[in-house]
Amino acid sequence: MCTLAASPSTKELMARRAHSTEIQDGMDRFFLHQGCKWQTLLKEINLKPGSKAYVARQAAQWFTMAADAEQLFFQVNREYVRIV
Repeated sequence: MCTLAASPSTKELMARRAHSTEIQDGMDRFFLHQGCKWQTLLKEINLKPGSKAYVARQAAQWFTMAADAEQLFFQVNREYVRIV
């Protein structure tokens, strides 16, 4: 199961991100959530090899988008606290 237990709570993030926008945090979490959904599907369901490859690509795509978004947010706002 994909968990983000190591991630700080939303309240903690907002306290540390006095100058960050909620949109940044929301996008990061959305991309991570989508990646976790696909990753969980990959582990929980008995899939054929082709389906397994598709699900793995989807998970990788969402996690890549999360990492890319964080990199861009950090370039714009140096006070941004990374969660990926």
